[in-house]
Amino acid sequence: MPDNRPQPELQPEPQREKPRKSSLSLALITAALIIGLGGWGLTQLFDGGNSGGAVATATADNLTQAEKDARAQQFSAVPRYTLRRLDANEARSAIQNLPLPDDQKTALAQNIVPTADSQTQAAQPAWDKGGQQMVELVLWDNVAEDGDVVQVSSLGYSQTITITHAKQTLYFPAQYDVPVTITGIHDGGGGITLGFTGSGQPVSLPVMAEGQVISLYLQ
Repeated sequence: MPDNRPQPELQPEPQREKPRKSSLSLALITAALIIGLGGWGLTQLFDGGNSGGAVATATADNLTQAEKDARAQQFSAVPRYTLRRLDANEARSAIQNLPLPDDQKTALAQNIVPTADSQTQAAQPAWDKGGQQMVELVLWDNVAEDGDVVQVSSLGYSQTITITHAKQTLYFPAQYDVPVTITGIHDGGGGITLGFTGSGQPVSLPVMAEGQVISLYLQ
């Protein structure tokens, strides 16, 4: 006998909404960009205060080994270099502009350019006999301007400088038989690359590492 009872009807499942992939992806990309840009800003902020006052750049020195060897050979080929020595008036002016206490300036001036009315000051020996004079050192970065920093020291006086493509001039006391020392303080990348004017010609110092010391003997 047929079953006349009503049969249950299958109801279609409700349409499920598909995830909005495009909107989600866009949101993730936007968030990544915000985080990335924020990190870039922090990097720039903190890179501005790196070692020795050097400004970090994207460019670094990239010399081949042959180029490094050539620099070292050029420098070592000359045992002594001539730096311009200041006359008495120039020396007095340079000493007054040094960042030293007044008593040290006075003592230095007496050693370099004793006054004519000084009765107790011994006569200064000639330069090549060990006399002290104020000299001029012109230096610069002769490869990539990447924030290299060096310290120049002579007779107990030191100056630390960030070298750039623009030439910079230092004045300091020197003595014929006492070398001027140049110390690598900060390497902006690829080695510290310093050029200077020696004996009237541009000279390349060997590529230096941080902490390395090179002695410069004067003629």
